[in-house]
Amino acid sequence: MPKAMEGLYQEAGRAGRDGLPAQHTLFYSAGDHARVLRLIRRGKRGAPRGGAGSTAAQVRLADAVKEYCCEKDKCRRVLLLDYLGERGFRPSQCAGTCDNCMRAAGTLPPGHDQVLPGAKEPRARKPAERGAKKSKGKGFKRKRGVAKAK
Repeated sequence: MPKAMEGLYQEAGRAGRDGLPAQHTLFYSAGDHARVLRLIRRGKRGAPRGGAGSTAAQVRLADAVKEYCCEKDKCRRVLLLDYLGERGFRPSQCAGTCDNCMRAAGTLPPGHDQVLPGAKEPRARKPAERGAKKSKGKGFKRKRGVAKAK
């Protein structure tokens, strides 16, 4: 998973540079996003706050990629071009070339949305878990930002 939409655009553009038909496949899991966030936070200790290179700015860029990856309805080309400031591209212009437009038209290849072997299915959270925070009460100690049982 790229750290920013600009990186995704650059990587996707490589697929068709020779003018021949091409495919671009983006593999994504929630663990990818968590790993990118960890790398951003680890590499930005002591960085100035609020600037384009700040941790908060880098996290916003990574969150935009996550939202793009998780979107299952809107045309991917529209999403990407809107993000880059190119307004006016319509889903009809995509002509069913992205997975979401193919899904809407019923032409998505079989198995496209299947979880890859070895990948974990996203765990559905129970209603009681949503928004609940782990307690740092007795029996837990903090180590590098992770609560671990003794």
